[in-house]
Amino acid sequence: GMAYLHGSEVRCHGNLKSSNCVVDSRFVLKITDFGLHSLRAYDENVDSYDYWRRKLWTAPELLRMPLKSSEGTQKGDVYAFAIISHEIVVRQGPFYLGVLDVVPREIVESVKNGQKPLFRPYLEKGTCSKEVEDMIKRCWAEDPTERPDFQALKSVIRKLNKDNESGNILDNLLSRMEQYANNLETLVEERTADYLEEKRKAEDLLYQLLPRPVASQLIRGESVTAEAFDNVTIYFSDIVGFTSLSAESTPMQVREKISPTL
Repeated sequence: GMAYLHGSEVRCHGNLKSSNCVVDSRFVLKITDFGLHSLRAYDENVDSYDYWRRKLWTAPELLRMPLKSSEGTQKGDVYAFAIISHEIVVRQGPFYLGVLDVVPREIVESVKNGQKPLFRPYLEKGTCSKEVEDMIKRCWAEDPTERPDFQALKSVIRKLNKDNESGNILDNLLSRMEQYANNLETLVEERTADYLEEKRKAEDLLYQLLPRPVASQLIRGESVTAEAFDNVTIYFSDIVGFTSLSAESTPMQVREKISPTL
């Protein structure tokens, strides 16, 4: 998206940050809020927390401009891309500094001053691959001329994702859809197995409560036909000591003790 913007009449974003990168319902990332330079040219409270936090993605050379251009620069967009990439890697928000607790205004002033060593987000070795680390550090270089452009970054990112992404967009889409279908099929099988197990338990309980022919008819959704018998025998029985037995035993123990008797 940024490579397209830089090659179009828009020329640059000028306000790139993670909040301007949105994901739609198809899990496609899209860039927003570009080409709105005049709408962003308004007076702000320079003492507010939000004012300085919005500058965490701003390149140092832009911070040093006495009258900051609202249009930004292409190299400034590359710097902002580095801050966003760092957010993705560490999952800690913009300009994460490890154990240091620094307010946005102090961060912006330190970046603006260009102190040595360079004041940049904390990126511990081993947090990401060496290739990703080198890419991020090149993108937030102090000298804008040392930063790659987005056409070069496209090649770098494609090489980093060579195991997960083919050069053909359609092949990549079909691969992702196949992976999604396989995951969905596995999930459906697990849910179906759970449903069948619960159905079996319910049927076993029903067979214990009702005569089997009656229970089978109810399970099939049929109406149960009443039956008449000319002669029937009703048997009444009692278990001696059942009250005391049930008071002293668990339900499973009661069942084990009276089953032989029945």
